Amino acid sequence: MILISSHQVFLTVKHGTAIEGRATSNDQTYLALIPGFPAPFRFYKLRIYLLLEKYSMKFFINKRCLIPVITMLLYGLSSGQILFDTHYHENLNVDSSRYDYRLPFEVINNGIDPADTNFNWEITYMEKEEDWNYSVVTSYMAYADPKGAMPFSLGIDSTIEFRMDFAIYETSGTGELHFKVTSVLYPDIKDSVIFKIVSRNTLSVGNLDNQGILIYPNPASDYIQIQTESGAFYEISNLVGQVVQTGEILKPLSFVDLKNLSSGSYFLKIEVSGQIIIKKVLVE
Repeated sequence: MILISSHQVFLTVKHGTAIEGRATSNDQTYLALIPGFPAPFRFYKLRIYLLLEKYSMKFFINKRCLIPVITMLLYGLSSGQILFDTHYHENLNVDSSRYDYRLPFEVINNGIDPADTNFNWEITYMEKEEDWNYSVVTSYMAYADPKGAMPFSLGIDSTIEFRMDFAIYETSGTGELHFKVTSVLYPDIKDSVIFKIVSRNTLSVGNLDNQGILIYPNPASDYIQIQTESGAFYEISNLVGQVVQTGEILKPLSFVDLKNLSSGSYFLKIEVSGQIIIKKVLVE
């Protein structure tokens, strides 16, 4: 809010800091005292030319004081620049027969400082079941079990998409992630989102056996064998949800080639008779 008169100027910024000054009747020079701002910006003279219009007033600042005034405004107003489209998501009834549960969200840079385009994102809190995995997916990369601050750039008035994933195969339980974004230029400027889930009715290995589905060997090296009814479809995904291999099971006992897969953990999803079965497979 800006209130301008011929003798006084008040500029109230989001932090509640005020700029106050007095004008002389001759040259309209204002001596500004800015409490709460850093010392280099605390005292200086501003030459302000007032233009009175019918219902509003405008003010113009000479070039000598334009830069410090802009700096002040950016310092005071930049707190509104990081904006998430959601801040809290909770689902207490996730069907754990699903491969995973995902939370997509957007981060918007609505700052006013054109130099303020560098940020860090970070998982500041994580709680999950031992057999679960989690990941963060950005517009350009996926991170499994990320640790520490991760840098990214985002222009003014631009938006970037993120996604937090929990892989919840075969295990019921709870999970919680806290995701924070911080400005590099203004470290006090930050925003965050909380992601909480509870999964229920998880299929166990015994359920796989009861439905006549066998998967072996596991761990595997070059191949796995899948014993189930013909006409089933399978899908293999990595820990960040990227599908790396798909196929159809044409025989009751079929071999699935794994030679093109790197060593690590994968999820094997089998769809048969309207049911979806998920099994974790380790490739050595």
